[in-house]
Amino acid sequence: MFKLAEIYLFFLLVVLSFVDIKAREIPIRPLFFGGILGVLLQVITNPLTIKEWLIGIIIGCFFLFVSKVSKEGIGYGDSILLFIMALCLGGTGIIITFIIASMLVLFVAGMLLASYKKISRNYRLPFYPFLTVGYFIGNWLL
Repeated sequence: MFKLAEIYLFFLLVVLSFVDIKAREIPIRPLFFGGILGVLLQVITNPLTIKEWLIGIIIGCFFLFVSKVSKEGIGYGDSILLFIMALCLGGTGIIITFIIASMLVLFVAGMLLASYKKISRNYRLPFYPFLTVGYFIGNWLL
């Protein structure tokens, strides 16, 4: 049976994925408040162990650091979402989700490059849809 926090996080990801596809930018305020609600629901319905929380915090901070160092190679909105997801899923869940999302991005980018040989190096794929699919596969299907 799915927990309320898992269903909420999935629908938050779906909504933000459509925003990311359309605008290529995520408004931080809805992400922040939606993330706080998601973390609170996770704490109430399915609390993680302290170890999972700490691993999630470390991984979330790592993604924020990568955004800063890479000058938003991974955007701040993506990193903030990854931090929120790490708090909700713990270390193992976020690693599985990120690996699946990364493999999907590589596959789609490869297909785009093979199909449209004139895509510029500055072309950016929205990452939220891939995180949504990664979350769905990693946490509900596996």
